[in-house]
Amino acid sequence: MYSSSDSLAEESRKNTASTPRAARCSAPIGRGALIACLLLALALTGCAGRPGDASLTVINGVDGALCSVRVKKASSQTFWGRNRLRSGQRLEPGASLTLALPAGYYDADAHLCDDAADPGYMHYDIHVDAQAGGVWRVGE
Repeated sequence: MYSSSDSLAEESRKNTASTPRAARCSAPIGRGALIACLLLALALTGCAGRPGDASLTVINGVDGALCSVRVKKASSQTFWGRNRLRSGQRLEPGASLTLALPAGYYDADAHLCDDAADPGYMHYDIHVDAQAGGVWRVGE
């Protein structure tokens, strides 16, 4: 025969078995685990910095349309990379293009569509900040 304390213990075991472990845990969280959780939360919300966390706005400040805009990390690297404009896309005078980039320093290069003899426009060490982004006005 069960006493009332036996039936309470049995009921508690049934409730515990159907309750997820995370919900049952009542032990205080350690300082290290708390710090790890906070760092993970910051990383997941973007506060810790990750690729694409900033942007560079390229503004066409010249009289002709641009058919090539290339951007690379500022360094001694000589390879400019791919054209950031899609095939057939033109950046008309006064128009802008926004590129998602990690915060840092960049070199940029742009070329007119209609002037193969033109050496193009280059700008070095453009600062792209995580909060403010960066701006390059081609031709300035």
